[in-house]
Amino acid sequence: MANESKRDLPHGLASPGMIAFALIGALAMLRLPQLPTWPLAVFACVVGALCCRGRGFWRVAGMLVVGAGWLALRGSLALDARLPAEASGSDVEVVGRVVGLPRVEAERTVFDFALDRGIAPVEGRVRLAWYRPEMPIEAGARLRAKVRLRVPRGTRNPGGFDYESHALQRGLHAQGYLLGPPQMLGPDPRGALDRVRAGFAGRIASEVSDERAANLLRTLVVGDQGAMSGPDWETLRRTGTTHLVAISGFHVGIVAGIAALAAGGLARLWPRLGLRVPRRVIQSGAAIVAATGYGLIAGISLPVLRTLLMIAIVALAVASRRNIGVLQSLALAVATVLLFDPLGLLAAGFWLSFAGVAWLIFCLQGRTRERPLWLEFTRAQGVMALALLPLSIWFFQQASLTGAWINLLAIPWISLVTVPLGLLALALHGLGIEGVTWRIVLDLAAGSAALFWRLLDATSTWAGGQWYLPRPSLPALLLALAGTLLLLLPRGVGGRVAGLLLLLPLAAPRDQSPANGSLSLTMIDVGQGQAVLMRTHRHALLIDTGPRFASGLDMGEAAVVPTLRALGVGSLDALVVSHGDLDHDGGTESVLRVHAPARRLHGAPPSSWTRCRAGQRWRWDGVDFEVLHPPRWFPLAGNEASCVVLARTLRGRVLVPGDIGEVVERRLLREYPELSKLDVAVVAHHGSRGSSSPEWVEALAPRLALVSAGAENRFGHPHPHVVARWQEHAGQTLGTAGCGAIQALIGPQGLVAPAQCLRRDQPRWWSSGEP
Repeated sequence: MANESKRDLPHGLASPGMIAFALIGALAMLRLPQLPTWPLAVFACVVGALCCRGRGFWRVAGMLVVGAGWLALRGSLALDARLPAEASGSDVEVVGRVVGLPRVEAERTVFDFALDRGIAPVEGRVRLAWYRPEMPIEAGARLRAKVRLRVPRGTRNPGGFDYESHALQRGLHAQGYLLGPPQMLGPDPRGALDRVRAGFAGRIASEVSDERAANLLRTLVVGDQGAMSGPDWETLRRTGTTHLVAISGFHVGIVAGIAALAAGGLARLWPRLGLRVPRRVIQSGAAIVAATGYGLIAGISLPVLRTLLMIAIVALAVASRRNIGVLQSLALAVATVLLFDPLGLLAAGFWLSFAGVAWLIFCLQGRTRERPLWLEFTRAQGVMALALLPLSIWFFQQASLTGAWINLLAIPWISLVTVPLGLLALALHGLGIEGVTWRIVLDLAAGSAALFWRLLDATSTWAGGQWYLPRPSLPALLLALAGTLLLLLPRGVGGRVAGLLLLLPLAAPRDQSPANGSLSLTMIDVGQGQAVLMRTHRHALLIDTGPRFASGLDMGEAAVVPTLRALGVGSLDALVVSHGDLDHDGGTESVLRVHAPARRLHGAPPSSWTRCRAGQRWRWDGVDFEVLHPPRWFPLAGNEASCVVLARTLRGRVLVPGDIGEVVERRLLREYPELSKLDVAVVAHHGSRGSSSPEWVEALAPRLALVSAGAENRFGHPHPHVVARWQEHAGQTLGTAGCGAIQALIGPQGLVAPAQCLRRDQPRWWSSGEP
């Protein structure tokens, strides 16, 4: 009778197959350069819903159209909510509430700010920074401040972090900074929970002497992502354990599972409770309450919110005595994300988490032999490591070869020891129990966090632990996923050799280096700074490493190194830093942590470097490189002492002049009359008025002029008069502010047109930049 009372979940539109078609339709929208308007998206949703009432082909087509229309609608509405382009750079007075935990950095504080309605030209949430703050920004506080707002904008490079997608997913409609001290209006009642989170984070920081352990606890328990340092994140990436530190669906699911097990045990110990309320209802309720509580204290980020929705749907299905298999649960979770957060498809975390669960279901279902728990866990880790390898390379251009084995220890330690102890310390803190008991629990939690770091420190330097590859093409990714499927088929099923062959396009990507005698140039988008990569057939030269900002943001780490990896540059043969300004030299340490070039030239060299001297020459693969400036007698004089590098193919020439001004330009024209009719010229000093004299521009007259400058930078680079001058004499003028990364190829016969402008040639509908 019990079995007869159970009801199956409805199939049809709720079946895994139909939900998969809706997902495919949504994915198709992510590949478009521009979304349809919202009225057209609404029309598509209505037509698709009507088609879903049919059967067979019409139902499949309906789900495809509904998925596409729904993502297009939500995406269009999100873009419409952004700060209007014409208002970008405007100064406005805003009133609102600090949301989440402010991130305190070296010389600034960054925080999300929920604007009151009708105050600014944009509504909703924005991200603000206060440079050199005179007072702390308190979580949950109400503020009045004068700010300068801009459209969300980030750099755009091959393999680089997509900040514009990040902002869209998190509902950040503008970014900006405070123009002066804010007026504190007192605590906002809606920020009470954030104040509790901030209070506990502060207690951890003050009570735990081990800073790394304290930062890990703050991150795991209350979601204080700003607590972790850059080197610690790098250690996590090298060991493949980043997923354990971010409060994600994994941790929320663990907390929900523990609560469900505890509630089930309570029901067994108290039989009368089970007579009044079914045990599965008790367990489902406990799972939802525990997961929601952890999600609230962790800050309800979008990954956590998605997990809460999934847990709630599965728990309610179980509580209502519906049969629901693991595959059906996964399908309902995908449907939940599509319904409530379709823009979550842009996040790597969505694909990694769902793909991991799907592969485990596929590989571990139907087993008949009982195995020890440790063996099942080891097998699951092996499956996850292999199955997620293609996606890891697609999203991050890297994979940790030792990560699977490190996670065998790290996953149960963090999930079953560190997180529960941290949450218990938080609960005792919230209940006001802060005596010996609280101290013991906090010390145990801190000790477990310290042991975790010791494990990672001991394994992060293992040779070959991290594997870097260029970002594969979409066909290579699909082939690799098919190959992984074949490799993970049950024993006795053929096709494993074919699976290895299908992995080859991923493991051995197409060589992106130019032919012998040719030179490829990539101006990396580093914002207000410069980094230029030049490659011959077998060698690579990097000129400048991008800026390091007062906030601590290092574009060598954030942009230059990821771009080198995405382009398949395994090692640098030479590094030239034009001069010592932070906008050219700021990322050098980060680059040198990854690469060890034999040739190191600098305009104002540290002790271990060689100073740039006019006349220095070398030849690689039929391409000649020469330093034209400064001469031996020239004093160290900042911008004017910049290294000036000329590269020559058989009939092509490229000039990279650093930040020289008009005085040096005139000297170079006198001493090097061959500097005329170049193929590519980098515009000196980001297009400032103090360089690019009319004589210089007219003499160089390049086919392609390149400007490296940040969008809407405070220096006003490049100056409009300078841009007009280059546009008059150059065949084409491009800048990283509009293009993102710019790539050009100089062959034996000169410039191979056209140059690639990343924002223009690989457009994304969520990108706020215009080429």
